[in-house]
Amino acid sequence: MTKEWRYGPTEESYKEMVGRWKQFYDEGLIPPDFLSLQTKQWQDMVSTGKSFVTVDYISRVDFFNNAMRKENPEFNMQFMAPPAGLPGGKQLNPYFHYMEGGLTVASTSKNIEDIMSYMDFFYSEDGRTLSSWGVEGETYVKEGYAIKFKPEFTDVIEMRKQTGLQTSGTYTWIDFDAHLSLFSEDLKHAYEEAVNYDPANMQPRPAFTEKENEVISITGQAIKKHRDESFAKFVTGSRKLADWDKYVEEMNNLGVDKLLETYKEAYDRVQNIQLGSK
Repeated sequence: MTKEWRYGPTEESYKEMVGRWKQFYDEGLIPPDFLSLQTKQWQDMVSTGKSFVTVDYISRVDFFNNAMRKENPEFNMQFMAPPAGLPGGKQLNPYFHYMEGGLTVASTSKNIEDIMSYMDFFYSEDGRTLSSWGVEGETYVKEGYAIKFKPEFTDVIEMRKQTGLQTSGTYTWIDFDAHLSLFSEDLKHAYEEAVNYDPANMQPRPAFTEKENEVISITGQAIKKHRDESFAKFVTGSRKLADWDKYVEEMNNLGVDKLLETYKEAYDRVQNIQLGSK
């Protein structure tokens, strides 16, 4: 571990990954239209046996198994440990342990205190129960100290559709046991296994100033756009991997160093604040 900010998509290891994608594409191991594939098309491929491995939310284990086993009892989607990738690499899940969006209250609102009192409720035990389980007698019942969803709720995705519980913007702090209670044994096992491949160290997500956000919005987006377009061209063969050095030069000319410096300054500032508070 270098303990420094680097831009992965210009590294040699990224080039090797792109080369593997190109190999998969050439050998027909990924759909020829993978760049434009819609959710419905993807679901059809998985459910009809035209796909043998996919990447998505872990809850898809129950999403597919519950539906498909009614028609085909042998249908069996299970969690697969992430591949190590390059020789000597670690088997790790993608790092998604952060959220970059959220809810806020307009500074011009005349009801800020009332709104914040309302939000505070969702950090109370009663609020947590309400946003996790719903209303006693309507969505859940109590058996001693235990809480259970009513028998008509057997699947997390369907429960959320029917009740609105735990959908975007309706919760802050939830009891994850509510989800676990509706999981199949396959999905529970998947959750137990998956955590073994989470990174040991959380990657820092520094807070940016307005000026830094401007760099990320303008320079960062230009870099991301060129990266994505180049990735597609390298994989489909419309650009040769022999052009890799030229691609790196193009990326650097778009401001990779400026972007890295922005992240480094923001991270160092956060670190200095933390050290100063100790």
